[in-house]
Amino acid sequence: MKTFLTYCILACGILVLTPLAAQVSGNTTSGKTITITKKTTEPDGTERTEILVKKGQAAENFSTDQYIRENRGENVSIEIREESGNGSNNSYNGNWNINIDRNEWREIQEDIQEEVRDALQELNIKGIQMDDEDENAFLGVEPDSDESDEEPGVLVDIIRNSAAEKAGLRSNDLILSLNGRELSNWDELVQIIENARPGDKMPITYSRNGKTINTEVTLSTRNETYNNQACRPQGFLGVNQVSDDPQQPGIRVTIVPNSGAARAGLQDNDVLLSLDETPLEDFEDLSDYIKGTSPGDTVLIRYQRKGKTAETTAILGAQKGWDWESWGQNINTAVNDVVNFKVQAKSACLGVYTEPFNLDRETSGAKITGFTEKSPAENAGLAVSDVIVAVNDVPVRGHSELWTEISKYAPGQSINIAYRRQNQRKNVEVKLNRCDNDDSSVVEMESTDPEGDNSSRRFFISDWHNADESQLRQNRVITIRKGDGDVPKLENRPERLPENDPRYLRLRSFRAYPNPTPAEVTVEFSSDATPTIISLYDGQGRQLFREELNAFDGHYRQQFDLGAYSNSNIIVQIVQGEKMFTEQVVVN
Repeated sequence: MKTFLTYCILACGILVLTPLAAQVSGNTTSGKTITITKKTTEPDGTERTEILVKKGQAAENFSTDQYIRENRGENVSIEIREESGNGSNNSYNGNWNINIDRNEWREIQEDIQEEVRDALQELNIKGIQMDDEDENAFLGVEPDSDESDEEPGVLVDIIRNSAAEKAGLRSNDLILSLNGRELSNWDELVQIIENARPGDKMPITYSRNGKTINTEVTLSTRNETYNNQACRPQGFLGVNQVSDDPQQPGIRVTIVPNSGAARAGLQDNDVLLSLDETPLEDFEDLSDYIKGTSPGDTVLIRYQRKGKTAETTAILGAQKGWDWESWGQNINTAVNDVVNFKVQAKSACLGVYTEPFNLDRETSGAKITGFTEKSPAENAGLAVSDVIVAVNDVPVRGHSELWTEISKYAPGQSINIAYRRQNQRKNVEVKLNRCDNDDSSVVEMESTDPEGDNSSRRFFISDWHNADESQLRQNRVITIRKGDGDVPKLENRPERLPENDPRYLRLRSFRAYPNPTPAEVTVEFSSDATPTIISLYDGQGRQLFREELNAFDGHYRQQFDLGAYSNSNIIVQIVQGEKMFTEQVVVN
């Protein structure tokens, strides 16, 4: 009995098995000749062909399984032709066509099963959710940075468009019980969700500002939550943090001109104590409250000025995405007055490359994909595939939050890193280094119009120079330079998905021109008005630029200077929820 089998390992690591045929042939052990034709496609598109002929004992000892394993590759096509002494012959064409007998088949079956297990494990390590995982029950909450295992209940942040938000929960709510079970820690909440199904209705009890509220939540799925996050207008108060003294109540702020806070009579260095009935212990409390508001909402603000406590009422403006056209109307007037830049640079480095990772149904972290030279994290014992979940007890859900937390510290300071390794939570002290090869920055631009509406954008970039602000103001060009250290780096370079892939993001339009380009390229696209992330990666998978558009109007246009990457390829990636669009730009 002869069995023919074609198999391939896709880019995502999923093993697909397709039996081709089975036929009975006579004795082929006498005078057997095996001819192997191997074709390899080189990176420049040229094809190289090798022909190998085995006869007699060499043919009898030939192992197709071993040959395929030693010569497999995405750019390799193999044809194996067998001619037996009785005049019969078999010819098999295609990628890795295999002619095997029963013993070889049993061995390959065992190897295939092992490869499937390895592939699935690799998917889990990468944090890639399979379709059936994405369809599991999802509440849509994450542990708040102030969450404490020593207190009853679970303090949560709410994910937009989730089942929890639709049930009326807000960030900073304390969930006391779910489905009749009182909660004392996060793991108990996750266990309840893991045993549930989408569509299940659960009673939920939570506390907000000392008041206990009972309601019902209908669980959804991760796909439903992340793929239908239409951008809804969010309120804008117009305050910036000056300091955050944990020993003092409230938060000291400066006031954005033209904003709702300015119109309410607030002044620089006022200390905000509460918004409506929500006390403010740090700026995160204020941000969490504003996330649940809408333009036009009226907010009662309790504040302190020069030791005296007072109250005022503010009408919120709208938080909008960046509008180049509105900015352009002011280019020839007082653009320096209407557009404010704030650059936050990071002087201390942990020395890791990371990418997002889903720890369980509700939580995520930053998975280490590699280390920089002289990495403090590696020296402290952290390893590739460890998932960082907190810095000094502040949860991190991905690279952006990890970057923000590390930026709070100076070189030479020691921090506590909480991480997960093989489902076990561990802690380690790490002494931060100075960023020798990386001065990555977060750049924020904002402009508030006379109506109190705020247009803003925020992006991560490596090696930001003072002159880059003038370049962006005058020519609307962002210069991309080479950077290293504490930046996202993918284990596998992002590839373009086929349109029939369920993760493929369909845009209304996309252009990257000119392509190829000597230096400058314009990226523009239109899509649904939903939270969107635009990233640029180099050929090694390092993230060079990342812009998070939480208030996206559906249209994007930005010019980039890629002159530092001559004779290389840059990957443009657009992500909305769980869906992704990828395009390559050639820099010649």
